[in-house]
Amino acid sequence: MKGPIVFMFPGQGSQRLGMGKDLFESFAYIRQNFFEAADDLLGYKLSELCFSGDEQQLKSTQYAQPAIYMVSMALHALFEEYEIGCSAVIGHSLGEFSAVAAAKGFTFLEGLQIVAERGRLMQQAQQTHSGSMAAIMGLEVMELEEICKTYREEGVITIANYNGPSQLVISGEDHLVEKAMLEAAAAGAERVVKLPVSGAFHSQLIANIIPSLKKKIEGIQLQELQVPIVSNVNIDFVTDQKQVSQVLLDQAIAPVKWEHVVRKVMRDIQVDEFVEIGPGRVLSGLVRQLDTSAKVVNIDSLKKFEAWQKN
Repeated sequence: MKGPIVFMFPGQGSQRLGMGKDLFESFAYIRQNFFEAADDLLGYKLSELCFSGDEQQLKSTQYAQPAIYMVSMALHALFEEYEIGCSAVIGHSLGEFSAVAAAKGFTFLEGLQIVAERGRLMQQAQQTHSGSMAAIMGLEVMELEEICKTYREEGVITIANYNGPSQLVISGEDHLVEKAMLEAAAAGAERVVKLPVSGAFHSQLIANIIPSLKKKIEGIQLQELQVPIVSNVNIDFVTDQKQVSQVLLDQAIAPVKWEHVVRKVMRDIQVDEFVEIGPGRVLSGLVRQLDTSAKVVNIDSLKKFEAWQKN
């Protein structure tokens, strides 16, 4: 008998060609209720893009976000089919929308409407307010915060992701990100890597998307969550629909405090296992870095789900 489980859902960057195809081919109800339903709602073949489309197109924000959400929820349907629940849900950026859907805050298709609009707006923001992001590894948070503070009078530069004690991501205007990267390397960062995105997500550079995103979120009748989400915005257990609606809006420009979320869950729930549901295994790796004794599994295929069930 498994103890308390926490479901984790990945964000943008976890997409890959072929994701979800095994579910599409194996289960008629998943094919109809997720892949075909998404294609119908969006008016284009998102499923084909996931299975055999152009890799560069799949990487673009406008398509990557609904694609990851769709596949994550199709995988989650396996857990529902076998009545496997959880004690809480968490998600990394985009993954919070999957988490809310898993907790029954809105239906799959309602969430898809929001996610598709979020991806479109962010793609548009990239084109109108270009910026960039970079991963900074092996540097203390305080040191990186001081570096960002140094350049803040010149424009927008901030820590966008707190993934671990020394695994951070900065976001902001191109020239300031470049300056911060050089200074971080000079300060002793083990690795400094420009991320393959053309936008400054989780920063004020994309604040112009908020009014349209708010309108989209408010157009959906959110329900009280059946299990709590620990949001990256307030690092607290939330079930109230108004609070959920607000954090889903705020998190677009707020930093992703993943380390804080995971530590909160570890502290307040006697978690038996963290289960990452969706393409990729980034979150599983981050949890293991925070606690090497944590029991973690990533489920990104039918084969992995079946293997996990047997354990």
